[in-house]
Amino acid sequence: MGKRDSSKEIGGHEMKTAIMIGDSHSQLVFPFLTDRLPFRYEEITSKPGWGIAKYLQDGNLQDLPTDDVAIIALGGNNRDMNLQSYGETLERFLDLLSTKVERVVWIGPYHSTDDSVNDRHNSTNSFLKMLLPVSVGYVDVYDLSKSIPKRDKVHFDTAGYKDIVSKIEKKVKTLSTSILPRVWLSHQKVVTPLMFFVPSFMLELFIPLFGEYYG
Repeated sequence: MGKRDSSKEIGGHEMKTAIMIGDSHSQLVFPFLTDRLPFRYEEITSKPGWGIAKYLQDGNLQDLPTDDVAIIALGGNNRDMNLQSYGETLERFLDLLSTKVERVVWIGPYHSTDDSVNDRHNSTNSFLKMLLPVSVGYVDVYDLSKSIPKRDKVHFDTAGYKDIVSKIEKKVKTLSTSILPRVWLSHQKVVTPLMFFVPSFMLELFIPLFGEYYG
């Protein structure tokens, strides 16, 4: 794994530490993100073709330093299209990470114009939204990357990656630095029920008032 030490401080206080683990996309995404996030980076690793299964097998994750935040950018190389087995692999990956970091932020797979690749990316994006616990901040880049030109049907050029980072940097920063309840409230598992609950709650609150007014 590649190390990078960025020992900047903010206001005289020691910065929180972070590790970054990703695939080929992260080779450009991570460098554009690092200067936009308030961390001292102790490990930055980008492995083209790697996913969570490969990192579990050969990534020496047990040797990672202990840090505050892990920013993970994986999913594009997943070939396990079985929700249950992928979930089991994901659980093992997160269990190992939980011994090393306090917070995880996950950047998902991107849209591709190669149909077979895109099917995998779309499915894996759905898997991650269903399977990741609410404590993990998820950054869904699938839809926002649809309009960005691909140089080889899968990857973007430098300008494309800069465009993606400009669209996600605020959310990545929020999810990696905010208090945990804010992370929980951003999760798909919480957002979807809230979309139903809040309108229902408002109706139950106001219908009696309207009934009384018009009665």
